[in-house]
Amino acid sequence: MIRGTVLDNLAFPFRHRSAKNRSLDEHVARGLLGGIGLGELPFDRDVAQLSGGERHRLALVRGLLWDPPVLVADEVLSGLDPETAEVCLQLLLGYARKPGRLLICVLHDPSLCRHADRRLFLQGGCLEEH
Repeated sequence: MIRGTVLDNLAFPFRHRSAKNRSLDEHVARGLLGGIGLGELPFDRDVAQLSGGERHRLALVRGLLWDPPVLVADEVLSGLDPETAEVCLQLLLGYARKPGRLLICVLHDPSLCRHADRRLFLQGGCLEEH
């Protein structure tokens, strides 16, 4: 998270030169936030007032709003209760199923990997496919 508000964090990627003519769609942002239980989160709330789980979910939405061809999510579900983690996982899977999109997701909970097209496990310092 960057210092500032929820809106500052959601808009952050769109404020750089690489964004060119892209801009934050607040309606889409509100829909994504709603899908993970943050639909009522005020855009003007300071992120310092958010819980760790709320920050995790906000970061997830920020990444999805940018809609990159490849999204790398490192422990994006850690620290979330099982129900919230499942909801966020479904959101990530929806992104991953879009044509031309790839999701690389690092998870410590093997039960969350069941929907993956491909699973690699780090064992003894080596990646093994299961």
